[in-house]
Amino acid sequence: MPSTLRRPNRQKLAASGKLQLEAPHQAHRLPLLAETVLFATIPVHAEQRRSETIAIKGALRFQIVTTQQELERRFGAQMTARNILMWA
Repeated sequence: MPSTLRRPNRQKLAASGKLQLEAPHQAHRLPLLAETVLFATIPVHAEQRRSETIAIKGALRFQIVTTQQELERRFGAQMTARNILMWA
C-alpha cells in the first residue's frame, strides 16, 4: 500500500479488500463502506445531513437493492454461457 495513504484510508482499503474475498452479500446486507465520501458529496447542508443520516442511508440501500433487482431481471444466463463458451 502506498505510504501516502493516511491510516483510516488504509484501514478502509484493507476492509474493502477483505470484503471482496468473502462470499457475495445480498444487496440489502452490503456494508456501506463509502458513507463518509457519500455524505461529503451529497448536495445537502451538513446540519440537515446530521438529522437525516438514517433516511439517506435508507435511500442509498433502496437504490442498491433496486439496481440489483434490475440487473437480475436483465441477466440472461443462456446468453452469458454461450458468450463464455464462444470465447473459451
